[in-house]
Amino acid sequence: MPIKRFGPVGIIDIGSNSVRFVAYGGAERVPSVLFNEKVMAALGKGVAKNGKLDPLAMNLTLRSLARFRQLGKEMGLKRVHIVATAAVRDAVNGKEFLKLIADLGLKPRLISGDEEAELAGLGVISAIPNAKGIVADLGGGSLELIGVARGGVGSAVTLPLGVLRLGPDPEKSDIAHVIRNGVKSSQLKEPLPRRRLFPCAGVTGYEDVGPSAADRPQSSDHA
Repeated sequence: MPIKRFGPVGIIDIGSNSVRFVAYGGAERVPSVLFNEKVMAALGKGVAKNGKLDPLAMNLTLRSLARFRQLGKEMGLKRVHIVATAAVRDAVNGKEFLKLIADLGLKPRLISGDEEAELAGLGVISAIPNAKGIVADLGGGSLELIGVARGGVGSAVTLPLGVLRLGPDPEKSDIAHVIRNGVKSSQLKEPLPRRRLFPCAGVTGYEDVGPSAADRPQSSDHA
């Protein structure tokens, strides 16, 4: 059976903490990374303080996006998908910022918390097809929890627990309280501690804020 190939294509993720540009090509099932660059713009830092995207962070992001656009042209990318997540979604000046991005000749798409969670779940399934448990995707502005099983994604919840929102020394009990309440109000089945945890995007502190050691979920080696 011939190997199905595609590309090359690019993806730009405008996150709360960083802006990342990745170009892929090659085999469709297992694409190769052709280029990968990240700029720590910290868009979500201003949102955590006053609900607005910080002007300096916006400027850095726009300059980075203009550069990424030019790199994509030079690489001959067929398509470049651009998504914005929690910081732009929650900021009062988020729509204004999207317009500035569009003025660069780019077409950004603002994704919802549910879609962000779904994409995180699909990312885990693409690497671990038989994954069954909870995917935890921690970013700069939000934490997405989504159930995965039988090669598909299920219920999800988005929580305001990004690393930029929490600050350098958050109260662990407060974090645990938000997670428990968020799970209870969602359709994720409990008990969460007994479901396998698939952390991604830098999730490292669940043991510090979650249940007791005896009840902690099993973390994946593939995160």
